[in-house]
Amino acid sequence: MSIHSLLLSPEDIYIYKKHGVFINHNPESNAYLASGVAPVSSYLQAGLSVTIGTDGAASNDRIDMLAAMRLMSHLQKVTALNVPLSKEMNSWGILRCATNRRIAKSIFILC
Repeated sequence: MSIHSLLLSPEDIYIYKKHGVFINHNPESNAYLASGVAPVSSYLQAGLSVTIGTDGAASNDRIDMLAAMRLMSHLQKVTALNVPLSKEMNSWGILRCATNRRIAKSIFILC
């Protein structure tokens, strides 16, 4: 698992995909800290698995999964400069990022 992953190079994406690394995207934390916006659409199109997280109270005003999902959608639209996103980044895609069972199982095993 990789947390945030805002600035991945094409080589990084290749390595992540080769080793089954998934990205835990924390849009509220990234916005709160002005860290940038992860190109989630690009990651999904490259075949990477992405989950949504809320990070901790030190880098986020609140721990609100629905707000994180909404912000993820809005930030990806701003990044793409387009309201309709890719087929991977629509409401269902965001819901999948928030509820991916295979990844959730991996996190549980790691803890």
